[in-house]
Amino acid sequence: VTADRVSLPYGTASCRQTVDVYAAATTKSGSKRDSATARNHIATKQINNNNKNIIHPEMDDDDASHETGSTASSSSDDDVQDEERDEINGSSSHHTAVHDAAASANCDLSPVVLFFPGGAWMIGYKMWAALTARVLVQFGIVTVVADYRNRLPLLWEDVTMPDMVKDVSLAIDWTLEHIAKYGGDPSRVTIVGQSAGGHLSTTALLKRAMELQKQQQPPPNNQDGADSTTSLH
Repeated sequence: VTADRVSLPYGTASCRQTVDVYAAATTKSGSKRDSATARNHIATKQINNNNKNIIHPEMDDDDASHETGSTASSSSDDDVQDEERDEINGSSSHHTAVHDAAASANCDLSPVVLFFPGGAWMIGYKMWAALTARVLVQFGIVTVVADYRNRLPLLWEDVTMPDMVKDVSLAIDWTLEHIAKYGGDPSRVTIVGQSAGGHLSTTALLKRAMELQKQQQPPPNNQDGADSTTSLH
């Protein structure tokens, strides 16, 4: 399966705040198909049809009429071939209408993997996961590979561990908000991290969970104006 890749920013603090989104290659009409495979399929049909239309000199009239009859029976195949060619060229009105209807209903979305590569917090790079992303796309998974700032002395900006966690959290927010535009289902996002990417993504998720838990806690019960704050020493 051929994969489309698009690189997009999720932040403005650094050029490293970008994600690469991988999805199955699409035609202009939005068809999720392998364009190269489709073109080869059409080319094979054209060759077969051309061979059927050739009347060899050694053929007699009966053989030629029989051969011509066989080509006439392939008219339905030609119609299918034309439809496939229109689909590849982006001129299939039927498919476009179906795709638009599905998109408007927010259906037919694929599961998503958000991947954070490793690199000892110093040398990680999103392209390290390019092959992994292309494999996942073969299984119908929209894959987002996120870059984040590294702490590499003398060669990069001064970045702290909280900065990296913030980048990861921003990439998560971007994915949940925008992935539907690229065919991904924001309700089915699996976060995967390799090495340092695993540490940073886990830390970001724990931080978000703690903040959510704090927001859901009931307000303190201040009966009779008493101070409910407990001093810890």
